[in-house]
Amino acid sequence: QRSGVSARSVFRYFDDVRDLARAALERAMFDVAHLVPVAADPGDPTERKIDALLDERQCLWEENAEVLMVVRLRAPFQPALAASMATSRQFFRQQVADLFAPELARVASREGDAAADHLTTAVHMLCTFEAWRILRVDQGVDIHDARASVAAGVRRLLRDA
Repeated sequence: QRSGVSARSVFRYFDDVRDLARAALERAMFDVAHLVPVAADPGDPTERKIDALLDERQCLWEENAEVLMVVRLRAPFQPALAASMATSRQFFRQQVADLFAPELARVASREGDAAADHLTTAVHMLCTFEAWRILRVDQGVDIHDARASVAAGVRRLLRDA
């Protein structure tokens, strides 16, 4: 409506609403690809890695909140969006595992692989869009306090790693 293009014109380029949603998601992902890499390496100090991870996630979640909410709302009804969301979640969890590999290896050597896997999941969960949205929208926490809360949780989880 804002672009002045009629629905009929739009659907000359897309087969249906699902195809349009898929194309919109692909475009949104392209637009934010520069926000996905974490500017830290596994060998960096843990605190540096936490800061870099939260820099990336905060920008990603803040700049894409509207698109991500649409994806979350439509995913149960559109398999392509659900699949994309699942792939993204796996990617972000693996990003945590890769970034904190030395810490997780120490946990695995002391407590076993399952403990390291649970720690990966816990850190990942604190850094998800859903957790960020609960803080920022549902609880009305400002951006700085939301960041501090997530950082405190991640630090606490990794404290003995």
